Amino acid sequence: MSSESKKPTENIVNILQYADKTKAVGCEESAGIYSTSNSYTDTNSIAPKSISCMKYLQMDRENEEISMDDNKLLEIYMDKIDRDQRELRNDMRERESRITKQIAEAEKRENERMSRIEDLIKDQNTIINNLKDEVQSKLEDDKKYRHTNNIAIVSGVVATVLAMIGIYYATVSMITDIIGVTIK
Repeated sequence: MSSESKKPTENIVNILQYADKTKAVGCEESAGIYSTSNSYTDTNSIAPKSISCMKYLQMDRENEEISMDDNKLLEIYMDKIDRDQRELRNDMRERESRITKQIAEAEKRENERMSRIEDLIKDQNTIINNLKDEVQSKLEDDKKYRHTNNIAIVSGVVATVLAMIGIYYATVSMITDIIGVTIK
């Protein structure tokens, strides 16, 4: 049976069946010359990357005749698609659970960080309130001290003025005694 007379579904199944043989010869599973990428399942069929792999597959297909009916081929293909979709769904669930865990951990770290910041703010507010109380008490003490100082300064000025007046009268009285003039 030549490869040109085969149906397209048989070619796909043949490629899937010969995956192990192609790996043994050096063909890789990737998007190659005959890539049939399905974006929903994100899988690629086995496809030869070099001409030697293509020749090997053609020779092997010609040597072995596969006698499967179309229903059997379709069933195998559908099983592969179902298996790939299950794997994809499981991968998606795992990704969702990892993302959920990462989000929960990030929220937990953020909450801890916020609580630390709140504690720091509370501590700073307490320190500021204590400093405010200390400054107010010192200002009150300083106010009392300034008031006392003001009284002392005013009384010192008054005493100095009285002393100068006394010195003035004493000087005038001595000068008048010396000159002999009496002040009336």
